[in-house]
Amino acid sequence: GACCYTPVGAGVGGDTWTHDEVELWRSLDTPIKVQDYIDQMPMNQEVVDDVCLSALESVRQNHAHCLEGAMLGAYVLGLHGYGARLMDLRSCASDDDHVVTLFQVNGRWGCLSISNHSSLRY
Repeated sequence: GACCYTPVGAGVGGDTWTHDEVELWRSLDTPIKVQDYIDQMPMNQEVVDDVCLSALESVRQNHAHCLEGAMLGAYVLGLHGYGARLMDLRSCASDDDHVVTLFQVNGRWGCLSISNHSSLRY
């Protein structure tokens, strides 16, 4: 069905993951697969007010800003045993903060990100 881009809680489904969503998370078993998934999500433009949707609502509403995408990425990576962490990149007052999901593979750090700036991508 059509998605309602609501700024807060109305949502478009129940309050748990559907069977299809759970199967999707099972298939996203590497950081690059998770990044590819969040790359296809439109940016949450927060047209009504500042919001922070849960991972569930970001998926259901099919949009996310960096914090929402970072939480979703951390959740999915956590399902596959990655010790995902969130990192808040603080900015000056004239710019926006940015949040990324950190993870390690073979002792090397990487990150996932939803960004409106192309240089902040995995």
